[in-house]
Amino acid sequence: MLKNLGQPDLDVPIEILQDAPAYLESIGRNRFIGIMMLYFAACLIVLGYYCWDVRQHVPRQSWIALAITALLLTVPVFQAVWIHQTAAETASRAYDQVGRDIVSQTMSFGEMQGCLDVEGVVQPDTRVLFWRCGENPVLSMRNNMGDVVNIFTAFVIAALVTGSISTLSSSSMQPREIVLSQMQRRLRFYAELSGIVLTLGMVFMLTWMHWPMPFIADEARSGYTALVNSVLFEFGAFYSLLIVTFYLPVAAIQSHWILKAAQLSIGHTNATPDAVSKWRLQYGLDTSHLKSIRTLLAVSAPSLASLAGGFLT
Repeated sequence: MLKNLGQPDLDVPIEILQDAPAYLESIGRNRFIGIMMLYFAACLIVLGYYCWDVRQHVPRQSWIALAITALLLTVPVFQAVWIHQTAAETASRAYDQVGRDIVSQTMSFGEMQGCLDVEGVVQPDTRVLFWRCGENPVLSMRNNMGDVVNIFTAFVIAALVTGSISTLSSSSMQPREIVLSQMQRRLRFYAELSGIVLTLGMVFMLTWMHWPMPFIADEARSGYTALVNSVLFEFGAFYSLLIVTFYLPVAAIQSHWILKAAQLSIGHTNATPDAVSKWRLQYGLDTSHLKSIRTLLAVSAPSLASLAGGFLT
């Protein structure tokens, strides 16, 4: 959607780059690698929690359906990664929106020890980990690690979506009121996990978008920074919308079930709004201001992070 609505291949003139010491390139690279490792750790925590949560609360007969749904959700990302790997030179990349030539030229200033021969000359066909060095080893590293991040993100989003959906079922044999309370807490926790992980994703994007900054000429820096921050906010708003699309429908279904349970427990004739509110409070099914604020912050966290990144830079 963002590719079709936005400007996927923005022609930013390379002349806005200025002469600067090559070592400044490592500033962006170190930030990129650091936040990438932190993001991987967060993804592993989310995936581990998801497996534990499904095993604890979801009936076994639903596991296969959840797994198939999760795999289907990852298909578009794997298609994009396949295109990146098979047509690396022409495939569209997210950084095209902030100037492909700018990013490529900036990363060409850096070196990767594993891609150099004994005389310090780049060997394009040498492989580091699982990728080919190419003519621009740092750019190759960024592109391939970016694909790995995309794969992790696909699995995490699939886990968050199917995990949220799974809160509509339970293997618990406890009273319905207790089960509904567990469902509500689980959904809220998945929303908060979504906010945390996708906010880290925004910080990761911030690192590679600001990678060229030390090389941007002073007179062009404010304009280029504004461009980068606008693209960053676009992605932040998209991530917030993503959370809403899978959180709200499930929350609406749970709210309907809670209302029906209240009416059955109290009696339809006596189920006044005040009586329903007291019943919800009794079983921990109330929606307090604090809980609402926490959920709102979780949903809006990626957008807030993108705005904060703009102010900080």
